[in-house]
Order: sequence, then C-alpha cells, then structure tokens
Amino acid sequence: MKKILIIAIIALIAAVPAFSAVSGWAGISFGPEMTWTYADKAKLDGKVGSDSIDQMIDKIQEATQNQSKVSNPMKLNDDMFGTNLVLSIEGATYFSEKGGFGIGYGLDLEFPAYYSVNGTSEHINGSKVVISPRITANYMHKFNDSIALEAGLGLAYSYQNGGITGNLLVNRLKTDASDVVSAISVEDTSEHILSIVGSVSAMYNITDMFALRAGVNFGFTVLDIISANGTAEVYVPNGQGATVKQKANISANLSGFVFELTPFVGAAITY
Repeated sequence: MKKILIIAIIALIAAVPAFSAVSGWAGISFGPEMTWTYADKAKLDGKVGSDSIDQMIDKIQEATQNQSKVSNPMKLNDDMFGTNLVLSIEGATYFSEKGGFGIGYGLDLEFPAYYSVNGTSEHINGSKVVISPRITANYMHKFNDSIALEAGLGLAYSYQNGGITGNLLVNRLKTDASDVVSAISVEDTSEHILSIVGSVSAMYNITDMFALRAGVNFGFTVLDIISANGTAEVYVPNGQGATVKQKANISANLSGFVFELTPFVGAAITY
C-alpha cells in the first residue's frame, strides 16, 4: 500500500510541470448564423374520440375516395432558410504552451433575426433565444508569438420551446389538414437538436494576454426531434354519409436535417 502511495505521489509531482505548461484562451465572439432546414415528414399520434389518428385517416380517405391530403406520416418537403445573431462565450485549453491538441468549449446564445419557408417570410416575433452548449477536440498551430490557426470538431446540444421550426410544423398541420380540421389549438412545441459542430479560425495576439479572433463555425444535425402537442376539431365520417365534429388530442414529431454556417469575429484573453 505504501509503495502504491509513493508511486502516486511521485506521478503527481512529475505531472505538475506538464500542467503548468498548459496554454489557452477565453473570450467572446459574435456573428450571423445562416441556417438551412429541410423538413422531411411529420409523424402524427393521438386520439380522435375513440379512434387512433391512423383509424381516423382511414375513415376520411374512405369517405373521400382517397382524395384527402391527410396522411400519416405527413410528407412535408419544406425548405427553411434563416439567420440568427449569435453571441458566443467560449474558450480552449491546450496541453502545451506551443498549442497542439486541446479541448474547446462554448455557450452560444442564438437570437432569431429572419426566417423564410419555401421562399415565404415567416413571422418571428416572440421567438425565444436558443442556448446551445458545445465541446470540441481542438488543434492549434502557432506560427509565431503573434499568429496562430485553430480548428475544432465536436458536439453541441440545443433545446427550444415554442421555436420557429415547431411553429412550421403546426402551420403545416393547419394547411395540409384543412379539409378535415376546422381548428387547431397548440399547447406547446419543442425541439431537441444534437449536432456535430466544427470551427476554423485565426488568432492574432496584440499583447501577451489579449488577442483578436476571426473564423467560421459550422454544424449539421445528428438528431433533430421536433414535437407539437395540442387539440383540434376534426370532421370525421360517421359511416352514414355524414361527418361529425370531434375533439382530437394530437401530437406530432417532425424529422429533417439542419445545416448551420456562422462567420464570426471575437476577442480573447490568452494565457
């Protein structure tokens, strides 16, 4: 036991010089984030009276001789372009004073500025700020004491409630089901996104402790879960040549793909 303890103490003492040589930076950056979202399809779930959504759709298609637009999943094929203003609080730590390999981290605050769906501008008032933490594996190459290049690749997660993409799903439910749905009341929409993110940037040290940064961040989705929950008034055939209005509890999950590109400028404290 004593030998193990002595070896551990020696290893810890030997590691101190290595950790004392750690370098890095911490700072902020700002830039416009350009996003492209492709919404593929939406899977509906819930109840209409005693029927499931699929049973309701079967009744509607039978009564309309398969002329209704309602289907499950709903095919969307929507393109959404947008711009967010992004403020990032970020930094990186390297295992050598000369740079090399290290770990990057950040917290992005995304403020929606403009969105369009299939070429039509969307209303974004009331959209909430999206908070997205990220962590990356980084590599820095220092050309000299003033100039360095840095690249990173890792993962980011974001969540938003009442977001623009969720509202897109709700609007499509209203449009594509307009022949059988008279009203939709949405209780909430939410979106969970797990993304692969990366960055390439240049750093210029003005002093030993202060630097300017410029570069580009990018990301694309690994997992995107968008859901909406609410109630609707649905006209369902009653089997006697007529339709009846029933309350429906509906949830929907949207699948798709998101790509993001953000040029940025920033400042950092270096150590």
